[in-house]
Amino acid sequence: MRAHRALTAVAAVALAVTGCTTTEAGVATPGTVADSTSTSTSEPTSEVPRVNDPLDASRYIVDPCAVLTQAQLASYGVSRNGRPDTASASAEYSGPSCLWFGQEVDAAIGVVWQTTNENGLSDTYGLQEDFATWEHFEATEVDNYPAVFTNLDGDAEFGNCGLVVGISDTLTFYVLLQGHSKIDGEASCNRVMQVATAVIQKLKENP
Repeated sequence: MRAHRALTAVAAVALAVTGCTTTEAGVATPGTVADSTSTSTSEPTSEVPRVNDPLDASRYIVDPCAVLTQAQLASYGVSRNGRPDTASASAEYSGPSCLWFGQEVDAAIGVVWQTTNENGLSDTYGLQEDFATWEHFEATEVDNYPAVFTNLDGDAEFGNCGLVVGISDTLTFYVLLQGHSKIDGEASCNRVMQVATAVIQKLKENP
């Protein structure tokens, strides 16, 4: 049951990139969803960083679990095969994803290819500007690609951290670490950064 909740939560947090959320016991649940049409057609704001060297993710959009190797996953505390999702309602709404469970039954790592973010990071920034979707919204970079931490209050307590990375001005991917309560919030976000860096490297090496 807890594993199922983790799986559901990854989909729900992915939806948070296109809508508002609430939290309950560290698990994100969808709230009022913004109109996806208004999001995808919004004009980029000047403060949104541009992607200077776009990457092609088409290979992994159709095969989302191939983006991380078993060796990499083992170093993140993951020992089980990933669960791809390319056809569910969540995948249709947010984009294809893969979820990997760790040794702890409620711990998971997820990567979501946000194909519905048609304006890339501009859509993510627009949600924060218009709806204050996340309590913690912090710009950063992953291997010279613009990114932003998108977290809710209480995430750190439950070992949760989320990061949206722009790989073109029309595509982002989202990395989520959830339920790793044995590590603190800073360590969770460091792990998410490691996963996102591995994804970028894979895209560079195997387009």
